[in-house]
Amino acid sequence: MEINEIVKKFKDQREVLAKKFLADVDADAYLSAHSKAADEAVLEILKLNGLSDAVAVVAVGGYGREQQFPFSDLDLLFLLPDDVKDKDLKTISEVIGNLWSLGLTVGYSVRKIEECLEQADIDITAQTAMLESRLISGNAELFKTYSDTMERSLNLKKFYRAKFIEQQQRHLKYHESSYALEPNIKEAPGGLRDLNILIWVLRAARLGNTWQEVFEKGLITRRECELLESVTKSLYRLRIHMHLLTNRHEDRLIFEIQEPLAKALGIVGTVGRRPSEVMMQHFYVNAKTIGQLNSIILQAIKERYSKEPEQTGEPICSGFVRQGDVLGLESPDVFVKNPERILEAFLIQERHPDIPMKSSRLYRALFEAHSLMNKEWAENP
Repeated sequence: MEINEIVKKFKDQREVLAKKFLADVDADAYLSAHSKAADEAVLEILKLNGLSDAVAVVAVGGYGREQQFPFSDLDLLFLLPDDVKDKDLKTISEVIGNLWSLGLTVGYSVRKIEECLEQADIDITAQTAMLESRLISGNAELFKTYSDTMERSLNLKKFYRAKFIEQQQRHLKYHESSYALEPNIKEAPGGLRDLNILIWVLRAARLGNTWQEVFEKGLITRRECELLESVTKSLYRLRIHMHLLTNRHEDRLIFEIQEPLAKALGIVGTVGRRPSEVMMQHFYVNAKTIGQLNSIILQAIKERYSKEPEQTGEPICSGFVRQGDVLGLESPDVFVKNPERILEAFLIQERHPDIPMKSSRLYRALFEAHSLMNKEWAENP
């Protein structure tokens, strides 16, 4: 098959998948099928150029986890054996040139295992992408050695700290707010990247690759699991629609697409509110939920590996304890018994700036406290 035929076949498949998604709005099915279509095109290009099986061709990042959005980058690692031939390096260059013909941005790296380790050590983004590796073609034994080596080299505490700092810096870039008029649904606080951060750290901690698996490990509650599944699917559908509607890699909810996007999602307006306004309200609510769950789960992971029970902290006042710079609760039902103490949690931290963090128990209690803040609570002096 010639390159023109490969490209045409891939583009035809993309059109079919887009039409199917617009009909059934099944985001998971679309992402999986699009990844498989990309795999087929990559395999045919490799065959066309005759790349040696000594090289392992590996999908990484979102493509590696089989979540290829319509115009996301096609991220590949060409994993080289120690005795790589010059001919193979030349062929890899030809393969990369052909891959660009598919109409997607090609992100690629060409490395030996030692070089992968060096890169992972200095670049947390590269290490994260390598965590989501999947062999497409070539040297299976080399890929297994690479996977085992990368897993052994992963330091959970260092990885957690680096991803936490990375998230803080990204949030600062967006002024720590999800409420922009044209929010970036991937990078802004409460966006897809905040969900990605959780899965990456959970995977590194071997606590699961899906929300259901994490629930079964006991790190999140059933309600949290259901909320995470719901907001994840909602953002996936939204992002696929955005890419298809703009016919490019567009992750910003720009004004021009808000109204047609709301209609594509089947959102109906209400009296005095356009469909786009209803859609944006749903987005902001989901973003807030993601932000809260992100805080709860990152703190829960940290506590899981510190192995220090919360209730052993130093009492700071009735019902509240401190462990270093973390404020916690003596029991999870403190607010249920005394709803007026909800505000006390914030007052304590205001009076003690050396306790800026909240325990996962306190985060969860506050997250669930909305049902306690009724009319009687609001009118209590």
